[in-house]
Amino acid sequence: MIRRLKKRFVTVAMLSLLGILLVVLVTVNLLFWRNSIRTADNLLAYLAVNDGGFHLPHDDPNAPPPMQTGQTPSPREPREAMPQPDDSLVRRLENGFRMNPETAFRTRCFSVIFDLNGAPAAVRTDRIAAITDEDALAYARRALESGKARGFDGIYRYYVEARGEDTFVGFLDCNDALFSIRLLLALSGGILLFCLAAMWLLLFMFSGKVIRPVIESFEKQKQFIADAGHELKTPLTIITADAAVLSMTGSDNEWVQSIQNQVKRLDRLVRELLTLSRMEADAPLMTSEFSISDAADDTVGAFSTLIAARNRILSTDIQPGVTCRSDEESLRRLISILMDNAVKYTPDGGSITFTLKKNGHNILIETRNTCAPIDKKHLPRLFERFYRVDAARTQSSGGYGIGLSIAREIVHKHHGKISAACPSADTIVFTVTLPVNAGG
Repeated sequence: MIRRLKKRFVTVAMLSLLGILLVVLVTVNLLFWRNSIRTADNLLAYLAVNDGGFHLPHDDPNAPPPMQTGQTPSPREPREAMPQPDDSLVRRLENGFRMNPETAFRTRCFSVIFDLNGAPAAVRTDRIAAITDEDALAYARRALESGKARGFDGIYRYYVEARGEDTFVGFLDCNDALFSIRLLLALSGGILLFCLAAMWLLLFMFSGKVIRPVIESFEKQKQFIADAGHELKTPLTIITADAAVLSMTGSDNEWVQSIQNQVKRLDRLVRELLTLSRMEADAPLMTSEFSISDAADDTVGAFSTLIAARNRILSTDIQPGVTCRSDEESLRRLISILMDNAVKYTPDGGSITFTLKKNGHNILIETRNTCAPIDKKHLPRLFERFYRVDAARTQSSGGYGIGLSIAREIVHKHHGKISAACPSADTIVFTVTLPVNAGG
């Protein structure tokens, strides 16, 4: 129980951290990707306005020739290093992108302009060394065939704009941006793994201290149940003996019988409490190899008379020759609890089906019985101590809400799984999966 509590605490903490880190890192990566794409698109939009080029000072045909050695510069009017595009484009570029004199020197791009007939009117590859005019035409035609205004072709981001008299297709080398995106993604993955590993180490070291108050409370509760059970056994034994004496001395009446019946109920409750306390302890299993098919056949067969007397129909499907290495007494008790639960809550004329078979390296045990309708929200809580879906019905059937808790502890000690399901409104199925070798 304590190990399961620690495991659950660590699992919840790790999943919470994983969720937070995923939200943060995914958001950062998406924002970086979006900003990189927006920057590339804005630059391509600028190139479309300027026919795929940058209006630099040395591009101006009216610019003075370069100075010779020793020549004194002549005075001239200052002018902008790079004329800005029109106001409408400036507004388009304002969000996340700014032109500056260095932009042209660090940008690798090429473009093709097609006329109305689809023939190439102009090809510019002067700002990229890796692309020839033929390559540029091939890239441009693929971009047009895609039917998209924007997209990627390898490492190149393209932009298509129909401008009335012609169509501009521009490409921008985004290799550096894509490398940065991949690098950020890899770093994010590394950060995620490092944080999870560090968190797991911290939880492994300090989870015991964190849940210590819960463990202490649970241990006190277990000790109280064990002590109360032992303390109740003595007075119950005395009351049983006194009632027997009264019965033998001629005082056997309805009151004495009522005392005896209530003592039996209390004695059964005490035994179940003590059993639950023992099962929740960390005592090792007394494992041995035995035929679980024979054990199931004996245990289920013991209920056949009671089932027939209560007008229920029993059917079994027990695979012969199934053996396992487990605690035989515990598994017999498990089968008995499941069958007892089925008998109690199956209405008159209802059916009970018990199945046992080997499934690979596991053993499957299943009880299926008709029952009153149960809301599915109650199913996960059926294995909690003292939990009752219908307290009045449970009490009238003689149950205390402990049996399925004991069954769960038996299954967990054997490293198995137990679950409840309602495939239909009037049917409930309890399924147990156990390893063939629980003592390995």
